[in-house]
Amino acid sequence: HFALNLPLYTHFTSPIRRYADLVVHRVLKCALEIEGMVNKAIRDGVPEDEISITPKDIPSGRLLLHESDVTDVAVHCNERKDAARKCSEKSTELYYCLYLQSLLEQHKVDGRVSHVEKHRATLTKVAEKSFQIYLPTIGCERELFHNNGQKDQLWIGTNINKAKEGLMYIQWEEGLYQEVSILDGWEVNVFLKPGQKLDFVTELQPPSRSELVTEAKVMAAAVDAN
Repeated sequence: HFALNLPLYTHFTSPIRRYADLVVHRVLKCALEIEGMVNKAIRDGVPEDEISITPKDIPSGRLLLHESDVTDVAVHCNERKDAARKCSEKSTELYYCLYLQSLLEQHKVDGRVSHVEKHRATLTKVAEKSFQIYLPTIGCERELFHNNGQKDQLWIGTNINKAKEGLMYIQWEEGLYQEVSILDGWEVNVFLKPGQKLDFVTELQPPSRSELVTEAKVMAAAVDAN
């Protein structure tokens, strides 16, 4: 647990609403019963190193799972949780695309679509070949690649330099870069992907020139990072 600085921990919700909660409750119930049996044996004068308790001795022993079984349950629960999260995200994206479709007929000019949605996006992750943004007004995350267009997610710059963890520089003009850190934001244009009705493109917009920094600062940041 990162916040508590604990290498191992468990938790459960209240009221119980997940199978994982039941597993944790059962383990804790057995652990408390074992603790009570050990304490009673010590009070009765049994040396601690001679105390032996088997699952059959525990009132709730039938609820005990083998370590490998607990691992399998944990893996399965995590997989289902991730699947539910992804399903929720895709559902949000689907309904947003349907919303964009509903606007197409309202914004056709001579048969051409001219409508573009404008949103605010926040940088959430910087990787070696891509970066990730979050659009809070839509509730969606999008991954944009450094090669300016892979998977149809676009930014209008020409180059990206990753200076260090969580910091990057986007080149918008020759010798001029935008310094971007985690939780910094942009204005973005959002529109349906050409030829498709169930996916949309996120296009970053350049900042004002006053927000750009020179190439010298980018090079200095690269030296500091190394």
